[in-house]
Amino acid sequence: MVDVGVNVMFRKTFKHIKQEYVLPELKRKNLDGRRVYRDNDGNQYESVTNVVGFKDKEALQQWRDKVGEDVANHISGKAMQLGTKMHNTIELYLNNEPLIENNIFANAHFNNIQSLVDKIDNIIGVEQRLCSKTLGLAGTADCLADYNGIKSIIDFKTSGKQKKEEWIDKYFMQTTAYSLMWEELTGESLQQIVVLISGEDGSLDEFIRDRDDYVESLHEVINLYKQGGV
Repeated sequence: MVDVGVNVMFRKTFKHIKQEYVLPELKRKNLDGRRVYRDNDGNQYESVTNVVGFKDKEALQQWRDKVGEDVANHISGKAMQLGTKMHNTIELYLNNEPLIENNIFANAHFNNIQSLVDKIDNIIGVEQRLCSKTLGLAGTADCLADYNGIKSIIDFKTSGKQKKEEWIDKYFMQTTAYSLMWEELTGESLQQIVVLISGEDGSLDEFIRDRDDYVESLHEVINLYKQGGV
């Protein structure tokens, strides 16, 4: 198989670090319309994505009411499929595997974000499922690796247009949660969180932050979710 539809003229070969830790096996399922995770001991965890997005729930519902359920489902489904395809391409790329043929929009996003992905190395995990009994959350971290030489939690996003930083607190809380999960499970601190966003308008954003700046906000939204989310 050969790489199709993406720029691989300067394809990087990534180094992978053998993982020393035995992590819980997590199974994902839908329960009452929401995503949850369960481990082999029967513990159940809420999806971190659902929880950190809880504050947007009211605004999202207002948008759905305005455009109608059919249109909203079409737009949301299209965006989700596009994000999944780009994530799949990045996963293959990070794992040093051939890239499969994809749709032109996913390929365009990958070509746009590739220069930032190439700042990654010494990969600990890709699409790594994590959980925290303390937080009551679980989820799948896009990448655990060095970013610019610093061990980090790295998340990849697609967007219709360039995001303002004040719009994406939930992304920082999400990666903060993954950082706390990893530390709880392994004792190893990955303090740096990185969010990389490719926009359909050609924009490209790199946000590098310290997870401790978002721990308080994360706990606040978890409490809010518990009060009204489940």
